[in-house]
Amino acid sequence: ALLWGGRFFESEEAEAWKQKGAKLLSDQLREQILSDGLHFERSPAYHVQVFADLIECHTVLPEGRLKARVSEKLSRMAQVTADLTHPDGRVSLFNDGGLNMAYDPRECLQVWEEQSGEKIAPRSVFQFPEAGYYGLHINDEYILIDCGKVAPDTLPAHGHGDILSFEWSLGEQRLIVDAGVYEYNPGPRRAYSRSTMAHNTVSLAGKDQCEFWGAFRVGRRARVQQADYEDTEKGFRLTGAHDGYRHLSGSPIHRRTFYVEPGR
Repeated sequence: ALLWGGRFFESEEAEAWKQKGAKLLSDQLREQILSDGLHFERSPAYHVQVFADLIECHTVLPEGRLKARVSEKLSRMAQVTADLTHPDGRVSLFNDGGLNMAYDPRECLQVWEEQSGEKIAPRSVFQFPEAGYYGLHINDEYILIDCGKVAPDTLPAHGHGDILSFEWSLGEQRLIVDAGVYEYNPGPRRAYSRSTMAHNTVSLAGKDQCEFWGAFRVGRRARVQQADYEDTEKGFRLTGAHDGYRHLSGSPIHRRTFYVEPGR
């Protein structure tokens, strides 16, 4: 809003808005966009929303270093958007998110292509190691695995108990489905959507990987201890482990290995 106002009006006050907007944007780019291009809250739906917001910022920024930096971030975010979109054209539902809560990812990619000239296509095999997402998209088969930290240390509000969970689609049919989120108000539906039981991963003794409470709080958090990734001839192998059940008797570690290739 500051950047738009600073470009629309001509005055000393408007120039101050523009400078403040540019400073805030520069600081938040550093904090919110991970090195592999994903938004730091690790919600694919939130990622698409921030992608759209930054495209709008890019539209009104004057030529210069900040616009070039935003362009570089957007190029990485575009690849993330393409890779985290299911064959049905909608985003993954990991962490807080819904099928229709953000802009259509295909629309965002089209607008970015018009602005940048870059045509971004989903990759056959991909990994985002800092965010913790790994996947395969070959022909009409799609799988996405979450093997990353639950949320940023300072902002756990939108994280779920989904470490070592996965989603799987064949064509436009989602077969193994993440629950996403129903609402943000505290209550049984909010609690369920964040729980480990709502995801395609292991729950021990009916407990959650992390200590979720309230609508947005997280106490004790699972730590990813292992994320060993290896490309194979047709796909990839991923072994992950976390210590989210270390407080239980025997301090068990959950370790899971995925072998992923087309048709298997």
